Formats: sequence, structure tokens, C-alpha cells
Amino acid sequence: MKKYFYFFCFGILDLILLYRFIGYINLSPIRTIQEFGFNLATFIPLVNIIFLLSLIVSSIGLFLTQKWGIKLNSIQFPFRFLFLSFSFGFITNFNLIFQNQVVYYSLLVIAAVFEIARLTVTIRISKEFEFGFALSKLGSMMKRLRSYSQTNVD
Repeated sequence: MKKYFYFFCFGILDLILLYRFIGYINLSPIRTIQEFGFNLATFIPLVNIIFLLSLIVSSIGLFLTQKWGIKLNSIQFPFRFLFLSFSFGFITNFNLIFQNQVVYYSLLVIAAVFEIARLTVTIRISKEFEFGFALSKLGSMMKRLRSYSQTNVD
């Protein structure tokens, strides 16, 4: 039951992150690639667009409690640090109260620590999925072996 709660919370956090950064999607790198070719200056914004679109897919997978939602969420982890797009990044908005750069960076570090904790929980859930999947496969193999041995005995 706790696993489904985590899935739901992670899906909500992905949607919050998408909401926070949806206004920053810039499609000019696509036009630049068409005009001038592919280079590093167009690569990073293009990856950012793909990352933000993958948030939609991962949140759907998490809401449906699918294993691919957790896997996609794990794949997104390095990009969350690359773009400083943390799931818990909304806590940096508390800096609007204090208007202090030290508080902002402290909140950013706290958000990064929470993101690492989220990855740890994601890995644990993923291992539970793999373990449960392996147990169900083992159970179905045992059933087949029993039915096979019973048919051969008769």
C-alpha cells in the first residue's frame, strides 16, 4: 500500500515540476538546427525539451503504478541535476519571503538532498518490483511443473 502512495506522490511531484518549467520550453533550438545544423548550443535545450515531455509520460506511468514509470523516473535523475529541475525545487520559492541569496542556495541544497532521497526510494520500489516479478515467475513455473508432473504420473 505504501508503494502506491509513493507512486502517486512522485507522479504529483513530476506534474508540479512540469508546471513550474512549462513556460521555459523554447522551441528556437529546433529552428536553429534546421537552419544551421546540429551543435552543442542546440543540443542542451533540445534535451531539456525532451526531458520536460518525458515528465508527462513518467507521471502517467507513476499514476498507473507501472514499472516503466519508475524506470523512466530513474533515467530522468541525471537530467534533473543537469537542468537543476528538482522535484522538490518548489521549496526555493520560500526565498521570496527572505530575499536572501544564502537562503536560496540553502534551499537549493535541501531540494537536491530530497531529490537524492527520492531516488533512493525509487530504487527500493524498483527492487521490490523486480523481486515481486521474479517471485510471480517462479510461482508460475512451479505451477507448470506440478501440472506437468501430475499429467505424466497419470
